[in-house]
Amino acid sequence: MLARVLAPTAAPLDGPALLAAAWAAITPDRSAQLTREFAEFVSADEAFLFSSGKAALTVLLKALTTLRPGRSVAIPAYTCYSVPASVVRAGLNPVLIDVDPRTLDFDESSLRQVLQRPDLLCVLPTHLFGVSVDVDRVRSLCRPDVFVVEDAAQALGVTGRDGRLLGTRGDATLFSLARGKHLTCGHGGIIAVRHPEIATACRALYAEVPAPSVVDGVVRWIELAVMAVCIKPSLYWLPSSLPFLGLGRSVYATDFSIVRLPAVSVGAMHRWRARLAAANRARQETVEQLRAAIGANIDGGSAPLLRYPVLMDSVPQRDQLIDTGKPFGAGTMYPTSIAGIPELRDRFAGQRYSGAEILATRLATLPTHQYVRASDVSALQAICDRVRHRLEPTGAGKAVSAC
Repeated sequence: MLARVLAPTAAPLDGPALLAAAWAAITPDRSAQLTREFAEFVSADEAFLFSSGKAALTVLLKALTTLRPGRSVAIPAYTCYSVPASVVRAGLNPVLIDVDPRTLDFDESSLRQVLQRPDLLCVLPTHLFGVSVDVDRVRSLCRPDVFVVEDAAQALGVTGRDGRLLGTRGDATLFSLARGKHLTCGHGGIIAVRHPEIATACRALYAEVPAPSVVDGVVRWIELAVMAVCIKPSLYWLPSSLPFLGLGRSVYATDFSIVRLPAVSVGAMHRWRARLAAANRARQETVEQLRAAIGANIDGGSAPLLRYPVLMDSVPQRDQLIDTGKPFGAGTMYPTSIAGIPELRDRFAGQRYSGAEILATRLATLPTHQYVRASDVSALQAICDRVRHRLEPTGAGKAVSAC
């Protein structure tokens, strides 16, 4: 029998969604209906569908430049590489705000310092893994001429501690439908807008965004079918053993295409609300099991986190956990801070972001998706206990325990 291997994150795609995706290629486009449904779900005035999250963010940022003169975009110093790539692609300047590794929210001092920049266009508070950050705090500290763009790419359908959906506070919000998110159609990004000027500007730019080719739609469907099969634990060993696929690898690139969401991908959103609710119920149950089994030092509450983050006491401890727990979905996230990306180092020469560097070197993540069993949680608990016993630092400078 082949080994059972868990993906670090997964969003299952069922047979009806695959059939709906194929059918969408030869039937009238449902994009307008999906747009209305999504805008209603996230309490937005309008929504716009794109082929990827980075395409969506790029167009949104370009829209903002038509409204305000600022050229700098403040982003977390630890986030997805696609975020600074989108900023640069939009012709703007990424500015980094350090992150508190205990909360994944902006560091207060760093936030206040960046907000003093006279050329600031917008700030992107980010709900990494679905851990809620204080968007209202950011808004209260911003000047009236600075936009707040909420990055909820990893938080679709996640409710914050106050009972409100994450992604419903910003002037605009970015969501992602890429594989491994809370809900997927393979690839995709959505802008949700609740600011009339931004909506008008986005509408004008969106009219110029081309539709994908027929060939692109066929390729997308094939990718969906392969993903739906290979994401299962009984088969995930195959793609995870092929280095050229680059699964989980963070890549900084600005030459991505900007097109609308293909009809095939729109079709793959079949019964998306029900699927999202089911996926998030399963994630929430797993998060609660992991909290009970190993504790938490980055508190996401009982939210249905995309991944369960644990901050290890040392780099060797983190590496040991990942090496031992890989079959059970243990992994890293982004390998460097944004300042450490080779293509961007010159922009941030001499600047240090200690919180982001801690996360880049000591953060591990555990899976929360539907394929995680109670036995997997028990195995991860045993691995965490063993790793901690072997590598836990001693002395007065000991960090917060991770497991």
